Amino acid sequence: MENQIVIYQADNGQTTIDVRMENETVWLTQAQMAELFQKDRTVIGRHIRNVFK
Repeated sequence: MENQIVIYQADNGQTTIDVRMENETVWLTQAQMAELFQKDRTVIGRHIRNVFK
């Protein structure tokens, strides 16, 4: 089975994430992180740029 990340909205409106982890690492796209944290994708991009500064 390939590594998969599934993000969906539960009946109660909460965003839920279902991931398969390997070596304690989870990989998400910026869009998936934005959905997970309910932020605009540009906010996620700004935080990532700050990490690499």
